[in-house]
Amino acid sequence: MARRLASSEQARRLEEWLGSYDFEANPFGECEADREPRLSEYFILTPYYDEILGSADSPRTMVIYAARGCGKTAHRIMVARACRPHTPNSDILAVEYTDFGALPHEMARDPGAVDLRRHLGQILRAGVEAFIEAVVQDPALAVSLTPEWLARLKWLCTQYHFAALGVTALMRRLRALAGGHFAPDWEDFQPG
Repeated sequence: MARRLASSEQARRLEEWLGSYDFEANPFGECEADREPRLSEYFILTPYYDEILGSADSPRTMVIYAARGCGKTAHRIMVARACRPHTPNSDILAVEYTDFGALPHEMARDPGAVDLRRHLGQILRAGVEAFIEAVVQDPALAVSLTPEWLARLKWLCTQYHFAALGVTALMRRLRALAGGHFAPDWEDFQPG
């Protein structure tokens, strides 16, 4: 179906109409939720939103199937915003797996090379990045990391090549956020 461009007169009339209902922008201006800067202002909670969001007390996997334009991406974005690292007081950590990195190129070269293990590695990398972002944003969480958790975090960073924030920069940031109260044994956290 060809997309019809609106004339300047149509655009002006649409803006006036939206303004008459106190809209500051067109909530249908973007075709994809990923590009909608004001999604949280326009998003309408669906009857299943809370079920999709889930609970930290009884976590479970949720898969949403729907036709194009039914709000799958909008739900993913809004659920992620309701969780850590976007919402620091949440008990749920959102791990979004939407960037497949080099996997499509690997599949083009050798479709058999991309298996479950490769996807799990990408998901774990995204999880490590989300966790570190949550820790960096929440000084109380940073201070609560025990040496055992730091050792786990070190291992995860080493295994999944955490590149967004190097270990040294991470430690400086955690210490700054915690006001000097964050003093793990640096030797235990050095990359092996």
